[in-house]
Amino acid sequence: MEGVRILIKVFYYDESPVNPPYGILRVDVEKIPHGKMSGSWNILPARLLGINYADYLRFCRDVLNAQIVGKNTKYPIPYFRQSNETQQFIRLLNKRVELLFWERDHPTFWDRVSEKEFEEEYVKVWEQTNRK
Repeated sequence: MEGVRILIKVFYYDESPVNPPYGILRVDVEKIPHGKMSGSWNILPARLLGINYADYLRFCRDVLNAQIVGKNTKYPIPYFRQSNETQQFIRLLNKRVELLFWERDHPTFWDRVSEKEFEEEYVKVWEQTNRK
């Protein structure tokens, strides 16, 4: 797909051996430089989307038709069907991780560039990459 390159593939689909045709989104933690981390990686998609975990689960259920397994536990998990929507969601999460790493590597970017300049540059790049 021209114009869209995912350099970092942190999220991937893993089909469930006990609940086919459903699967879960896994995180390849080896690709994330994180130092010492504790807690659940299940909340990472919610944090990347800027929403709380409960809203993330509702989004997965209502928009992506996921089954929520483990209700009344600390971290219920969404199980997804393998579909184009699920693959598109995985691409979105991977792009968010890529943006997060880019912002980490360019900490003063937003201090130097106004939002208007960024939008103008974004439109210019988008037009160049999507020319037919």
